[in-house]
Amino acid sequence: MEAPKEFEGALMRHYRERQFKKFLLTIARTPHYLPEKYTKGRAVVFHSYSGHSEQPSIQHLVQVLKHKMGFTVSTCDFPYHGLSNDPEKKSDLGKIPSFRRWIHTVYVMTYKTLMLRSEKQFGVFLIGESAGALAVLRFLQLYPEVQKYLAGVVLLAVPLEVDQNASEWVQRHKRSLEPVFELLSWFFPNFPVGSLPEGDREDSLEYHGRVRVRTAKEIRSAVIGARQAMGKIEVPILFVHSDSDGIALPEPVETAFRSVATPGEKKEFIVYRGVPHKVLHHAVKDVQQWVERRNAAKDWTPFRQEGLLNDAVELSAILFIAVQKIVQLFLRMLRRWKRNIADVAKKVARRP
Repeated sequence: MEAPKEFEGALMRHYRERQFKKFLLTIARTPHYLPEKYTKGRAVVFHSYSGHSEQPSIQHLVQVLKHKMGFTVSTCDFPYHGLSNDPEKKSDLGKIPSFRRWIHTVYVMTYKTLMLRSEKQFGVFLIGESAGALAVLRFLQLYPEVQKYLAGVVLLAVPLEVDQNASEWVQRHKRSLEPVFELLSWFFPNFPVGSLPEGDREDSLEYHGRVRVRTAKEIRSAVIGARQAMGKIEVPILFVHSDSDGIALPEPVETAFRSVATPGEKKEFIVYRGVPHKVLHHAVKDVQQWVERRNAAKDWTPFRQEGLLNDAVELSAILFIAVQKIVQLFLRMLRRWKRNIADVAKKVARRP
């Protein structure tokens, strides 16, 4: 017994919605909602690897989006970062046991924003910095069907090459060392292998420790995957980078800009001269202007025009499952009765 494809899609969407609710309970997040009649658009902002959503640069961007542009804005802390980390387990701060958890965070935050009920259709923007930008990029590559619903994506200092941070000896023997690196990441995941740029030592929510081997392995795998799937990106996109970024080299980002399938008039690459890796502080004005232009274009697909969620479908989905279970039970009973009748018939036939 099979359900129509559109019906199966509805079941899957409701399953995903329930999973969203569970995952949202595991991360710290802050929605900045405006009254609908004053809202001009919606944005979700994702922080960098060592950062969190309450850092000054993130909050400055949030204030610009909210006060100057009239945007509803959502922020969150990735697992084991900021307020999403257990305060009783400070040693866990900064861990990335699996980069999939970062991608899943982008997934649930994006769909939560897209599913906000409203009379008008608002443009939705995803904005990520550094590893947060990498998570946004991987999300779009793994779930390309969501791209048509987005008004635009901003990637700030996205790392698309990380091996340059290793020593010259390690780079020279990189291929032979990869199996060792893999084993080390599984059996000694907290082994330190790299350093981070100096941050705000007064900020207790920022991660100031060494980069762990498991974290390095997960980020490196995400970087390789991102470079290989650039052709899947078709959404309007803005790359923002520094020409002197030693943590996330600019050359691979320029290659990515040329490789994405986004039409030329809908993509842009802004390069700053001589600024550090944390480029967001310098880029707020340019991000604001690009988002305003893309929001005015109104060329995205409205999320709700396909009826992705409604209570009637949810009730129908429950009824469908109940009916399917009853039919399956009935068929099992018929098979059992058939076997029993066959056994009785054999016994009768053996009697003299």
